[in-house]
Amino acid sequence: MEMHFIELPKFIKKNPEARTKLEQWLWLIVGREDKLEMAKKENKKLEKAMEIIKQMSMNTEEWERFTSRQKAIINYNSGILQAKEDGEKIGIQKGEKIGIKKRNIEIAKELLKLGIKTEDILKATGLQMQELEKLKEN
Repeated sequence: MEMHFIELPKFIKKNPEARTKLEQWLWLIVGREDKLEMAKKENKKLEKAMEIIKQMSMNTEEWERFTSRQKAIINYNSGILQAKEDGEKIGIQKGEKIGIKKRNIEIAKELLKLGIKTEDILKATGLQMQELEKLKEN
């Protein structure tokens, strides 16, 4: 087992850059966020620790605003996700209806070519008489 002792006053006096992970964590312990701006982009755990420290140092009013904001973000994202899912369902339903309608028109065209009675075509396809008349004209 090894033990290392780091004297923070000597570390501060030496004033190294926050290049290594050890130096980054030491600057966090010392409380010098200005030294950590570049480091937190590279070290995600350090960035998370800084966020937790900020949260822990909030007073009651700030904490309530923070949690309210977090809840609002979660609610917004949930609403967007639900709206997207609903929109996809509606789009699929509309697409199916359009596809069925187009298919029925194609069937009606083929049945007209075969000389099938108008009443039978209407029953088989579910088309309206006006739609069938347009097909006959074309």
